[in-house]
Amino acid sequence: MEPALARTADPALEAARLRAIAGAAVDLLVDGGWHAATLEKVAARAGLSKGAVAWWFDSKEAILLHAIRSFHAGYAEQLGAIVLSDLPARERLAAVVRAAFPSREVVTRELRFQVELWSVAKSNPTIEGELRASYQQFRGACQALLEIGAREGYVRSKDLAALALQIQSLADGLSLHIAFDPTIDAIAERERLIERIDAWVREPG
Repeated sequence: MEPALARTADPALEAARLRAIAGAAVDLLVDGGWHAATLEKVAARAGLSKGAVAWWFDSKEAILLHAIRSFHAGYAEQLGAIVLSDLPARERLAAVVRAAFPSREVVTRELRFQVELWSVAKSNPTIEGELRASYQQFRGACQALLEIGAREGYVRSKDLAALALQIQSLADGLSLHIAFDPTIDAIAERERLIERIDAWVREPG
């Protein structure tokens, strides 16, 4: 019953173990795919016993859902801080793009993670729903900033929902090319994308 004691006596330890499990699941998916993310391997990567992992999660699917939600919760927190900041909308939009492209290594890891998730989602509606929600999350943050920019007089486009979708589509496309083409300078292309978005949102229409 050691995990039960951890849950009641040390919530910080419980949270740390759950973060370790989520991180281990993401790492295994990125490195070896869905079939590599067994309960035993997740436990070993997280530095926990199989019994400790099984205390919270009774299946691979449950671990994967936890990993997805933890991954997206961290990203949502980052996006939320940007959206709620006091910076002008132009700078906040740039910050959102930079958050999505911190480095080639991060972009490649996240893309591999997403590819594995979509593979599993073909036969798992719950995971598919989580993935759709994550895409809507990024698009929603973009649209919120575009609306702020419109009020500031920075954004001149009228169809902000369509513009947010187009920005997300550009970002997704760039992620794919960065992950598969090592000759691309990820940071330079990220900054070009910011410049393009800056010009784009100021075009009337």
